[in-house]
Amino acid sequence: MRYRELVKEYTDPQTAKKEIIQRINDIDPNDEQQKILLDKIYTILNTTNVVGRFTPDIEVALKGEYKKQVILEIAHKMVSSPRLNLNQKNIFLQNFKQDKCIDSNVLLKSGHYNIVKDLFYGNNINYQMFLEFVDWGAGKARAGKGEHALAILSKKIKQKGLGDIDVLGKAVELKVAVTKGSGRLGEGGVSPDQAKTIISKFSELTDALNSFSIGGYDTGSEFVKSRGRMDKPQKSINVSDFTRIVNSLGLDITRKQQIGNAIFSNVFGKHGEKITAEFSKSNANPKNVTAAYISANFDWYKDNPDMGGAWEYLVSMSLGSGGMITATSGDDLANLYNKGAIAEGKPMIIPTQQTDVFFQVNPTAK
Repeated sequence: MRYRELVKEYTDPQTAKKEIIQRINDIDPNDEQQKILLDKIYTILNTTNVVGRFTPDIEVALKGEYKKQVILEIAHKMVSSPRLNLNQKNIFLQNFKQDKCIDSNVLLKSGHYNIVKDLFYGNNINYQMFLEFVDWGAGKARAGKGEHALAILSKKIKQKGLGDIDVLGKAVELKVAVTKGSGRLGEGGVSPDQAKTIISKFSELTDALNSFSIGGYDTGSEFVKSRGRMDKPQKSINVSDFTRIVNSLGLDITRKQQIGNAIFSNVFGKHGEKITAEFSKSNANPKNVTAAYISANFDWYKDNPDMGGAWEYLVSMSLGSGGMITATSGDDLANLYNKGAIAEGKPMIIPTQQTDVFFQVNPTAK
């Protein structure tokens, strides 16, 4: 029996009542699909009673953080969630009462995690209720995606007005992506024209970068390929390809330091020195330069209170991959990148959009 057959439009209430009762009698409780329908009907008919069971426990857990009317809204949302059947919702309520929906420890410990296994105690019921609330409240009072969901599901997590979450008294910067790419480490950035102006001061780079933009540059030992063509040059270049090209030009350390200071300090101030130190080495390793870039970007972002507030921990969740990372420093994040916990996204030296100069944290599956 299809759901629309049960709830089709009617004109005579008495006839409709008899037809609905007959159709419900015809539901086979041994058929999985029909069982789901029966569960939905029961939940609809008993919403008031079920909400009544949920609300007192939710009220105790969330009192002081959410107003009474909002708590009632949360209870209704839990009860009416199509992600779980009624039995699963009752299991969730027991987990909720025992504060066993979220293991908050992983939000305060550097590492690479599996979201369901490590954050939600390996319980998909907890995770499904998190998904029910992942977009709830986003955009209000600068709240980001997932912040209210975590705060609702754990007594140890609070959603703060500036958009951070507070975990056991520690400020956490949270980035959540439904698919992949959970947000860049910075706001603003560098415009393409500004980046080109800086690079134009180093004339020895011009021919190589022009060649790269229309298909690629032959360094003599490798071909650094781009997507550009003569009729449609590639306008951007990432830190790895830029390093490979500059390596081939035979520049001395002093000149490479000048290039690095001009480019990296323009983006990250004093933190750019870490990138320049790696970039200016003879035959610099592009992956090491990228790791230094990621580390500097993190520390610059963390030191800048205008970029999301004063926080101690960065948590990035990719719901698409099911992976999650926690980092407390630039070196932490660079180590996670080197271990493959973060996908191989490369920030741009010449960006297409100005925020492309910032690294985008994209946790891999664990």
